[in-house]
Amino acid sequence: MKKNATLKRISLVIACSMLVVISNAQLLVNGPIFNSVGTGPSGTDESWCFDVSLLMGNFGYGASSTSFYRVADDFTVPVGVTWNIDSLYFYCYQTGASTGVSSITAVNIRVLNDNAGAPGSTVVWGDTTTNRLGRSVWTNGYRTLESTTGTATTRPIFKNVCGTPSLSLPAGTYWLDWQYTGQLASGPWANPITITGNATTGNGMQVLGAQNPYLAVMDAGSATPQGFPFSIFGTVISGIESAELIKNISVYPNPANNFVNVQLNLASEMPVGIEILNALGEVVYSVDNGKQVQISQQIDCSGIASGFYFMKVRVGNEFVVKKFTKE
Repeated sequence: MKKNATLKRISLVIACSMLVVISNAQLLVNGPIFNSVGTGPSGTDESWCFDVSLLMGNFGYGASSTSFYRVADDFTVPVGVTWNIDSLYFYCYQTGASTGVSSITAVNIRVLNDNAGAPGSTVVWGDTTTNRLGRSVWTNGYRTLESTTGTATTRPIFKNVCGTPSLSLPAGTYWLDWQYTGQLASGPWANPITITGNATTGNGMQVLGAQNPYLAVMDAGSATPQGFPFSIFGTVISGIESAELIKNISVYPNPANNFVNVQLNLASEMPVGIEILNALGEVVYSVDNGKQVQISQQIDCSGIASGFYFMKVRVGNEFVVKKFTKE
């Protein structure tokens, strides 16, 4: 079943006449997580289970490694590009958890080439044992009932940032399949996508035990299918040449202080130019290096203000753009 188009938002930066590659970009948001911003205790955000207006009944869905409960959801890499995925963000809660220090200690992830429950689907990346969790932080929000809005604090939602080394996917539809390890007795529970007025939010799957089949995730009250929120971050690449080009360009350190370094190694001599652009797209530094095979250049950025910048490296008729932070 296809998701509602409003649930998936793909942010790509590709020029019409010349290739642009953006690294560390948000490639997809499968959400939203919260439907009511600022309405919780002390101005926190809320994800409602619509027990009143939509007769829904599920706070969340089991995704605990100790029970071998897993959840899954799909995404699509557009035609004509490859995604080099750096990180994935997943969301969950444990009932009774503190908001100060997350109770989530591990996340394992798989990427499959077909519906997680379909015969013949195969794992293209990941496994059920490796802990991919880099950090887990409170989102400043809670999962709660519509009927208890503004009062409930027992289900704080945590954002789990997971590293995905060597994950590169060509165009196609894939399924993410994941589970959590937590320190508390309850859960962890995967909170569903929450949209005001919508009982149906996606086509997520869940397996309850290692020997059981994957089943569609349905709300117990409304009997409607549910999806799970997650985000994908990484690099969009178009074309084989560009995939090789981006591997040969390094921008460091990130974040930078007084200096930022650019290293470039090419197979043959080509015209090279470097620009730094601010968040408004204004050029704050520019240099034409002429024809080069190799560059190791230190750029003085002590005179520019703190914030996000884009390093645009031109090689021949192609551009690679890498984002960095100036402290």
